[in-house]
Amino acid sequence: MFWTLYAILGFALACMSGAAFTILREMAAKGDSLDRTLYYLFLCTLPLYLVLGVRLLWVRKFIQIDDESISWGFRLGRWIFYRRSVKRAHVAHVLFLSKVPSPNMAPQIHDDPQYYFQGHWRLVLRLKTGGEIRLDRHNERAALQDLYDWVSGWAGQPAGANA
Repeated sequence: MFWTLYAILGFALACMSGAAFTILREMAAKGDSLDRTLYYLFLCTLPLYLVLGVRLLWVRKFIQIDDESISWGFRLGRWIFYRRSVKRAHVAHVLFLSKVPSPNMAPQIHDDPQYYFQGHWRLVLRLKTGGEIRLDRHNERAALQDLYDWVSGWAGQPAGANA
């Protein structure tokens, strides 16, 4: 569904650009600084739109567990452009936390389960130095449960200790 909306927006942006380009170019040539600013802001929308598409299509978050360390970050295809890691000896606990910002009133208003907000589930590494590192977050507990079990096993902590 997302890619359909992305394609429709891209088509609308291309049509709008084609129709307005001559008018905007004349405004930039003859107008004052506001007209030139509007022209260049409009020209920046296409590259920003393409960068957003690349980000959503090819950039993926990863978590990698080795014998003595855990690494996480983002990769673009096979190229890793952001990576952090922590050694197992520095991890005190693996936490599986839920933070609900406010009570959920949707079940009282709607009977559709899509409105049942379950909170912000976070998978957190608590370090021995007292710091916390959030590995991942999701709105559904089941989406992070396997990852929590995997990381807890790596850290030598029973999987149900903090769930």
